[in-house]
Amino acid sequence: MKLIYMLTIMSKIVREFNGLPDNFILLVILDTSNYHEVNLDILQHFSNKKQMPGVYVSFNRTSNDIINNLVKNNIDVKKIFFIDCITHTIVNNPEDKENVLFVKSPQNLTDVGVAFSELAKSIKVADKFLFFDSISTLLVYHKSEQVMKFAHFIINKARMGGFKGIFISLNRNDEKVLIKTVAQFCDKIIDLGGEKND
Repeated sequence: MKLIYMLTIMSKIVREFNGLPDNFILLVILDTSNYHEVNLDILQHFSNKKQMPGVYVSFNRTSNDIINNLVKNNIDVKKIFFIDCITHTIVNNPEDKENVLFVKSPQNLTDVGVAFSELAKSIKVADKFLFFDSISTLLVYHKSEQVMKFAHFIINKARMGGFKGIFISLNRNDEKVLIKTVAQFCDKIIDLGGEKND
């Protein structure tokens, strides 16, 4: 049943892409039960199927952990650049990597914005994506008002840079106001937060 469930979810996501502008911004609302699988499916769609370069901003896990997981699931990481906001909280001097920009702290949103601006300039092709993981995690480090302002800033940067943006958020009661506000900046909301595994 789980395979059928995940195929149904991915079909729904792909359908939602239809009719959107070229440089769309999506807010994808997930449940904890489908969070990892849906993230992998979205990245597989853009990186493998569409063969687009992209930027993956992580406030959840280290880039090393993410890359290992993507490779394990046969997702092409050669054209994905990572903004890693976690490794510096664990390791003082992480080893430089060609496709990773390390931000010293997830609390330093200015550095995240600068890192994204640098990567946006370096990706010269027209079709590219931004995967932002996640709006929810930002609330661990920042007040809701700060998160709203930063999301608005990054979304505008993505639009101006010609990115297709996918912003992830978990479906939690304490995030309803934040989700409603961020949704105003997006072209569409894909709500998978009510889905349950059988």
